[in-house]
Amino acid sequence: MKKISFFAMLLIILLLAWNNFSFQLKRNSTKILMPGSNYSLLKEPSAKAYEESKVKIPGGELVSILKTEDDWALIEANGQSGWILKWFIINENSDAKLLKLNTDYMILKEKTQGQLYPEGPTIVELEKGNLIKPLFRWDDWIQVSIIQFDIPSISVTWIKENLLALPSEVEPNEGFLRVGCPAYEILDFNKISSVNPTTVQYSMQVRLKKRQGEFIWVSGPSEWDAWVKSSDILYTKID
Repeated sequence: MKKISFFAMLLIILLLAWNNFSFQLKRNSTKILMPGSNYSLLKEPSAKAYEESKVKIPGGELVSILKTEDDWALIEANGQSGWILKWFIINENSDAKLLKLNTDYMILKEKTQGQLYPEGPTIVELEKGNLIKPLFRWDDWIQVSIIQFDIPSISVTWIKENLLALPSEVEPNEGFLRVGCPAYEILDFNKISSVNPTTVQYSMQVRLKKRQGEFIWVSGPSEWDAWVKSSDILYTKID
């Protein structure tokens, strides 16, 4: 009987100690967002939720951790709440910081997989020749914006810096059409002179399909296709 009482008391002590430790973890819920960027608060813990995100909070803000789920944390800051990647949440005494880049579009050297965060899970397949806009650097990782053709889709991902090249170094398979350029919406290139061209009204993103002399057959959003002059394809976004 004494042995049972002893072990019962030991179990109670261990449970009390564990509960106190768990309580300390819950109380330690104030962290800071990594400086260097503005962060979107998402409605759900998913990379695809970035498309609907409208609330942004600046890096360096103190945030309260309300809940965690896999790679995500539900936080509250300045009266706003939403989901954000755990990777962007650091301790107050950390010197971690993102380096904002002011770089024009670059080209992907080879096929690769974009990741949710550096060394994180894969979220998108990328092809050699994709047009990519560098946003932030973290060590030898670059956060990039990628061209979107389907909604919802992944628009931001992380890749290794050594996978990027200039448009003059690798042949692009994507680009933007020059506003006001003529587009010939007919598949048979030999009949191009028999149709009146349409005028491109905005800097449309396109995939480059095939070449015929000075013309390129391009494909854009909503299954739009046309022949355009290669000189009317830009490798930088002009709004």
